[in-house]
Amino acid sequence: MTTSPPWVQNYQPGVPAEIELPTESLVDLLTRSVAEAGPFTAMTFFGRTTSYAELGAQVQQVAEGLRILGVEAGDRVAIILPNCPQHVVAFYAILRLGAVVVEHNPLATPHELSDLFADHGAQVAICWDVAVQKLQAFPSDRQVPDIIAVNMLEEFPAVMQAALRLPVRKLRESRKALTAPTRATLPWRRVLRTEPLDPSTPRPTVDDLAVILYTSGTTGKPKGVMLTHFNLYSNALQGAAWMKDAQYRKENFYAVLPMFHAFGMTLYLTYGVLRQANLVLFPVSMSTSCSRRSRSTRRPSIARCRRSIGGLPRRPRNAGSRWPPRNTASPAPWPSPTTSSNSGSPSPADCSSRATA
Repeated sequence: MTTSPPWVQNYQPGVPAEIELPTESLVDLLTRSVAEAGPFTAMTFFGRTTSYAELGAQVQQVAEGLRILGVEAGDRVAIILPNCPQHVVAFYAILRLGAVVVEHNPLATPHELSDLFADHGAQVAICWDVAVQKLQAFPSDRQVPDIIAVNMLEEFPAVMQAALRLPVRKLRESRKALTAPTRATLPWRRVLRTEPLDPSTPRPTVDDLAVILYTSGTTGKPKGVMLTHFNLYSNALQGAAWMKDAQYRKENFYAVLPMFHAFGMTLYLTYGVLRQANLVLFPVSMSTSCSRRSRSTRRPSIARCRRSIGGLPRRPRNAGSRWPPRNTASPAPWPSPTTSSNSGSPSPADCSSRATA
């Protein structure tokens, strides 16, 4: 007689104790989503949208650009980007070649990045132009031969790009924080203009290495965690089983968690694409700049992030049982929650009532 593990009794009704394991790679996952959801929105970035068909085409073009640079199956390719459309494209373009994504925090120091590059040995980096100087500050024996510089503003709506060129001090400061000139780099837009990759180019298998994510190094040096396509596809299927009420091509995911982190990568880059959702991308967690054009239907996050998005004031000292205050008003009329995905941290009651999973 087979008995279920004791924790299964705490699952929501209808959530299975086991999932059907994947037999294909994340590249196949994207291919299916592009084929089934071509005209539907895949990404929204400050109001500018990209369809799944456009995402698929850009992935093929960038994959060919990387192939021309010499990237082959098994090669490590570094990504040093905040949440932006180029991050999504780069992630899947690297995987399409059978190469390995190595994610990095763009706010890391040059010393921290240098140590990681010495470990994984990537010869190609796709880097936010603001962070390029960090890579170029590496010691001579650790220099990265090929750096693709990404200007996030190129994915902003045209009106915002025009506004950021105006001779207004605050706008100039905003532009300076979002982009920076670089030297001795390859512009992302040039890589994006190449011809699509030959469809006959071999694809990775389910058991191939897909991503290397580094631990935080809290108790020692950061260690590279090697994740296969099987590992990450399984995580996406677990998300689909757990958030069983999410509907294909009808969900808006507020991507506020960094995609260079395991949680954000799984929720947006794999599970979000599996659900063929609209990824509303934010370079940083912004509570006051959330897009009003794409109301969030799924907001997988952590408790602190929920407080920021939901508008819940921070708990004052010595508040005791009087917190949170009743009838706390939200700055935006978020839809009611359906499920909760919260990394094990309890969400404040008032915030949970307003922030979707």
